[in-house]
Amino acid sequence: MKPANGSRRAFLHHVTRALGGSWLAASLPAMAAAAELAVSRQARGESWKILDVSMAVTLGAVADQIFPADETPGAVEIGAVRFMDAALEGFMASALPVLRNGCGDLDQRAMEAYSRVFGDLDSAEQIELLRLVENTPFFGIAHFLTLCGVFALPAYGGNRELAGWRLLEFEPRHKWVPPFGHYDAQYREGQDHAGA
Repeated sequence: MKPANGSRRAFLHHVTRALGGSWLAASLPAMAAAAELAVSRQARGESWKILDVSMAVTLGAVADQIFPADETPGAVEIGAVRFMDAALEGFMASALPVLRNGCGDLDQRAMEAYSRVFGDLDSAEQIELLRLVENTPFFGIAHFLTLCGVFALPAYGGNRELAGWRLLEFEPRHKWVPPFGHYDAQYREGQDHAGA
């Protein structure tokens, strides 16, 4: 969910710090394989492998609240739910019962409160219900998989049209040439003056 101050950049800063670099580095091959599978299935127009349509709609609504559309596409448009489907078949298979129960719980809460399933609620109603579950394992897993799908390599099913990378101001290049940033340029300038 977006932070109270509405700054997506601040939100992303806090999220990336919380991910935990060592676990992420160890999981990158499995994440890449899941994302690649998601791309190939989507390109062939295949149906969901793990998710059913109802669960995909609910997860999509959750994902779009986690990473909503504004100047960039939202999570569903970027491909996050396709990524989730592939991940739940592979490296995140153990999370499927938690996500299935969480989606059912959200739909039940939505029916009790609004007589509609979660995916049919407006944004304010969805946010109200998500606040009730934001500290649960369900929301933590959905949050993690949404961000993985949004920022994956485009070839792996997410980050369509580099939308996630543009938000982070990441430039995809085949090769980086020094100086890599302003700090390297300053260092190099100091070295040139020292040698003169």
